Amino acid sequence: MRLDQTRIAIIERRQPEILDAALMVVRKFFLPVVGLTLLLGIPFSFLNHWLVSWMADDMTEIASKARYVWAICLLTYVEAPLASALTTSYIGKAMFYEESTLLELLRRVAGLGLRLFWVHGIQRGVVIVVLLFAVTIASEEPTFAELSLPFICLPIFLLRSLRPYINEILLLELSPLRTVAGEVSAGTRSQRLHGPHSGDLFGRSIGMILVTTGLGFTIVGVLWFCMATLTNDWNWHYPMTHFALPLALWMLVAYVTVFRFLSYLDLRIRLEGWEVELKIRAEANRLTERLRLGDA
Repeated sequence: MRLDQTRIAIIERRQPEILDAALMVVRKFFLPVVGLTLLLGIPFSFLNHWLVSWMADDMTEIASKARYVWAICLLTYVEAPLASALTTSYIGKAMFYEESTLLELLRRVAGLGLRLFWVHGIQRGVVIVVLLFAVTIASEEPTFAELSLPFICLPIFLLRSLRPYINEILLLELSPLRTVAGEVSAGTRSQRLHGPHSGDLFGRSIGMILVTTGLGFTIVGVLWFCMATLTNDWNWHYPMTHFALPLALWMLVAYVTVFRFLSYLDLRIRLEGWEVELKIRAEANRLTERLRLGDA
């Protein structure tokens, strides 16, 4: 692996440049990035359909539409970090021209499954939110469980805004949950990486929400136009509710995953001078290889 030869330039970028670079990376790696996101996103979509599809039984009322869209967007937002594990692992390898098979990625993520479940499922509330929707009974009016969701999701949003790169820490840096044999734990590593730039990270999260909201409306509008043109029916029907909307949301997750990865690289460059470290390590590897060949 040549650490100084990367498919993604290791340079410091402003947020608009990262947003643009993320689009170019998604375009270049569209099939693996979107495909790997959907590979885990589709099972979550079936779970979400089972949890809240009853809200879409009456889509004639604006309140019913808003209730269903809110529920499906909230579930997808909470589940996104878990669903993007394969994509994050793939991008980390592809950046250094390393080829990864699907089986290798699955084994890698499965080996870290307990760490990911503990951090996202327990600490970041995926299990709590899913359980709240699971106990929500079919009712025309919002239930107590639904009304409590904003109070549950606000801490999740703040935690993910101030500590967004936990997937990269677990999947790429392979940090353990606890300090073992001198290795820095994921919590300590997260504090060192995020702490000095928490205000900037929160601002980037707000900007990312604004961008993805507009992009989401665009994707849904394109899917609606294509479906209406093919069927000559401009009404919002079952396929739009249960297929096009979840597909658009998971495509957004794929884009946000790439944006988060590029932002992680940018933070390491600004905080740790990572681009210089890579060049030094690459030169050290070359010198070691020359010495080995000379001894041989």
